[in-house]
Amino acid sequence: MKAGIDYIGVSAGALIVNKKGEILLTKRSMKARNEKGKWEAPGGQVHFGETRE
Repeated sequence: MKAGIDYIGVSAGALIVNKKGEILLTKRSMKARNEKGKWEAPGGQVHFGETRE
């Protein structure tokens, strides 16, 4: 099944800021599907049948 074709795709994201105003960023793996090695806010896709927990 393909998100956006067979069902609506769902993702989750977060912007985490500490008391100093610093933002948490994660670096994508060199094995990532796209945007390899780029920095991003944490988040990701919720796969079909997967619970949000």
